[in-house]
Amino acid sequence: MSVNSTAAVVDDLLLDHLQDIEGEMVDDVILEVILEEFINTYVIEPEMEEEISEIAKEVLEHYDTKIEKKELREISKKAGNRLMESICLEYLLSLISRQGKVWNESDHANKFLDDVILNILVSQYTNVIINREKTISNQSLKKLHEKVVSDVALDLLLQQLSSSLDEDLADVDEYERGIDEYNSTS
Repeated sequence: MSVNSTAAVVDDLLLDHLQDIEGEMVDDVILEVILEEFINTYVIEPEMEEEISEIAKEVLEHYDTKIEKKELREISKKAGNRLMESICLEYLLSLISRQGKVWNESDHANKFLDDVILNILVSQYTNVIINREKTISNQSLKKLHEKVVSDVALDLLLQQLSSSLDEDLADVDEYERGIDEYNSTS
């Protein structure tokens, strides 16, 4: 046989084989493309949309905190002692604006409001103390309080005794098993 006839036979066999498997392969490739498109559309893209916004928020917050820290460092570096100086300057300006008077009209109003608020707070505090004393001296409430406290304490003691008894019974049972094993091996 010649080389051309051998190549022609191989070409024919290859074409026959390709035609046999062509239908299966095309169906598999089409199914794979459809499944891949479905996964991309309904699984990957929604997840990516959720994750992208979260990742973007995290990245922005990270850079925001870095920028904020940098700005605070710069402010504290430049501010230095100027804060104290500005407070002193503000005090001196307020003193000058009052023209040497110790208090101005708004200070008098503030002191009056402070007095009113203090009187209200003191009366509320006094009422709280009086009501607390009435509650403490009430015999019915005192007996109820004692009963509730004693019931809670009794429940706690019974629980502790029960757990202690369970532990002791387990220890006795273990001890008896050890004696039984010792007697059976002897």
